[in-house]
Amino acid sequence: MASSNRVSHDHYARYGATLSSSSSPASSASSDEEMEHRSQSQLPSLSETQQQYTWKTELYRLFRMGFDAIKRNLIPGTVITIIATGLVVAYYKWPLARSVYDSIIGVRAYAPYLFSMVVMMVFGGLIPWLINAARDYYRFYNTQLQLQQQQLTHSTNTNTFDWKGVLLDGAFLALLYAERGVENEAFFQLQEYWWGKSDSFRVLAIKSLIHGYVYMPVWGMWLYAIAFSLKDARYRLSRVCWRRQVVERFFVMLVTSWAIWSVLSFVIYALPVALQLLMSSLVLSFQTLVNLLIADSKAAATSTLPTRPCTCRACQLNAADRAAVAAAVAGTHE
Repeated sequence: MASSNRVSHDHYARYGATLSSSSSPASSASSDEEMEHRSQSQLPSLSETQQQYTWKTELYRLFRMGFDAIKRNLIPGTVITIIATGLVVAYYKWPLARSVYDSIIGVRAYAPYLFSMVVMMVFGGLIPWLINAARDYYRFYNTQLQLQQQQLTHSTNTNTFDWKGVLLDGAFLALLYAERGVENEAFFQLQEYWWGKSDSFRVLAIKSLIHGYVYMPVWGMWLYAIAFSLKDARYRLSRVCWRRQVVERFFVMLVTSWAIWSVLSFVIYALPVALQLLMSSLVLSFQTLVNLLIADSKAAATSTLPTRPCTCRACQLNAADRAAVAAAVAGTHE
């Protein structure tokens, strides 16, 4: 879920550009205190606005966001499930595929946790990051061409691609998914220790239910929600709104996981434990790439739903950031 509280740095990182400090006087404010002071003078009073929102409105908004997320992922999730099922069937029915899988199992046997860490880091983090970075650079390049054609660029403005932000995101995602690889490997082995290696329907169902309805809501999805909210805030905890960013992201990701990954986890647990993390990493990478492709065409209905204005310090600072971005963009057209 794309957060509505993007900071100015992330705004330009999304489109691959950052404005220099000469673009606008508003960009010279660097400290949180100055941003907070500016936001206090620019934000309207929320006392009257808050009265028209209730907990029912917020609950409806959350469920609407989750429902829209399910709709966006339904077809891609179905395709991914069919492909994953085919790979599992190939393991049991196709001798050539079985030999390839056995080779992978042999490599993993030397260092299971290192293997899982590298696989998850590459397929879950680095490959989607590279695709997203290439897409951002393509957008930045096209935007620069349009500005040149419209003669909107000036010698005093320096638009550069945010390579530093891109590399920082790559390092963060690599560390995040490396940790998730080690954690998931341990959890898969723990599940096998608890319930054995049986591939009966009962055992597979128990493993899938524990994974999706115990592990993910209690810990797994919270870590993703906090990590990606921190990434959106450009790694500044003072800019993370727990209600607007973390909780909403957690809810949407959890509902989508229940709708898509419930069947997928059942399929993944049908494989030997040595291949379960590899399969889940491949599925995660494919799903991330599909979501990137449909992100530009997704419905914007959730952004127009009524929401209770938030007055936390993070939202105040983010509002000041958005005002600085607007002033900076306006300065490029003067």
